[in-house]
Amino acid sequence: MEKKRRLITQELLVQSGVHIIEDDNEVGGYRVYQDTNKGTSRRPIYVNIARHPYGRDKVYLLVNVGLKLEDKYVNATMPLHRLVYVYFKGNFPEDYDIAHIDDDPINCRLDNLIAISHKDNIRMRKHNGANQYKNSKKNWDKH
Repeated sequence: MEKKRRLITQELLVQSGVHIIEDDNEVGGYRVYQDTNKGTSRRPIYVNIARHPYGRDKVYLLVNVGLKLEDKYVNATMPLHRLVYVYFKGNFPEDYDIAHIDDDPINCRLDNLIAISHKDNIRMRKHNGANQYKNSKKNWDKH
């Protein structure tokens, strides 16, 4: 059974008090914070490294955040690259993936991320070459 992704929106991140700041000294290039005590302080959210589901020799970066759903917070683990993309660029279609242009899942810089259909992502991943996504005709970023 395939695990269903939780749809993360820019509005949900804002209402949950999530903040992302560029930082060259951090893994993935970003520092993530979340408001605590009704917004009077922030706590750092640490980036974890996990095995990539599509390759035993690859890893990717995960963050654990509390998402405010209705009147309660729910703990959610999500890939850093998806969080960064939604935070800075906004929402994208549910059937799209966020791919790394240079095929390096540790490089979560915004200029290295692209929204692409899941079908195209799977097809292009088989080619396994850097810059494989730049010329995609179905690139959501071009809309």
